[in-house]
Amino acid sequence: MIIWGNGVITGTTGWIMYEITLPLNPPQTKKIVIGALLTGKGKMWVDDIRVTIDGEDIANAKIVEKEIFPAKSKN
Repeated sequence: MIIWGNGVITGTTGWIMYEITLPLNPPQTKKIVIGALLTGKGKMWVDDIRVTIDGEDIANAKIVEKEIFPAKSKN
């Protein structure tokens, strides 16, 4: 059984594109972690994972600078 977003994928399937959309809150986001998990017996292949932000590849996404408060500043 594979948990994917709000659904479950079970059994043998052909190559299908799956997509999950999550909200992003830049001031509170520390990192983005992606992966796949297979529970039970069997095999799973994962290929061509892409991370996009607002439709743009993460490598081309706008960098959001977090505000550094005086108490956390090294100065």
